[in-house]
Amino acid sequence: PEELDALMAFGRGRDEAATASVAAPCCKDARRTVHATIAAAFKGSDTKTVGDAICVKWRPGRKRKRKVAAGDALVVRCVMEKRNAEGFAAVREAERVLGLPRGGVATAGVK
Repeated sequence: PEELDALMAFGRGRDEAATASVAAPCCKDARRTVHATIAAAFKGSDTKTVGDAICVKWRPGRKRKRKVAAGDALVVRCVMEKRNAEGFAAVREAERVLGLPRGGVATAGVK
């Protein structure tokens, strides 16, 4: 949740000095997926793997327009890997851990 909070704070601000970081997965394909997900969620940002973390910062240059009105929810895309658990139970547990209301986590596919 701390990494998610940092990404949410990063997404709400538009300060060019703002940065955030998340733990980098060991697998190169998983790291590539994290980079692509962050780039899609935060248009105008750059990501870079530094040691065991993926750092994200805003690209310098022209001012970015806010597409999200103040108070709107920030959408974060991620991949959840579950083992020996029922899919919908895992989603409910993610909602509980993140402090989200029921229905606060959406899924795309159940494989």
